[in-house]
Amino acid sequence: MHNSRPRDPQWLRLVKLIGGTALVVLGILGLLLPILPGWIFLIPGLAVLSTATPKVRLFLRAVRDRVPRKLAPVRNFFHKLQALARQKRKPHEK
Repeated sequence: MHNSRPRDPQWLRLVKLIGGTALVVLGILGLLLPILPGWIFLIPGLAVLSTATPKVRLFLRAVRDRVPRKLAPVRNFFHKLQALARQKRKPHEK
């Protein structure tokens, strides 16, 4: 599978890996400890890691494909957010 998105510089990829991993660790701790809401850190952490590593991206796609149809509005909302993010990344043509 070929990804047409340009690769991030090494330093940015490293920042994403460290930040995403820290958020996932906080999320897991939050799931185990009653004083910290885990999902608030876990979901953004996985989202950040998915931009840095293809394995996490593939994992999230597999999970997304297994989501029940009842959650289709949530899925559509995230698709719209992704489209908006892609649109903002493209250089404006004049």
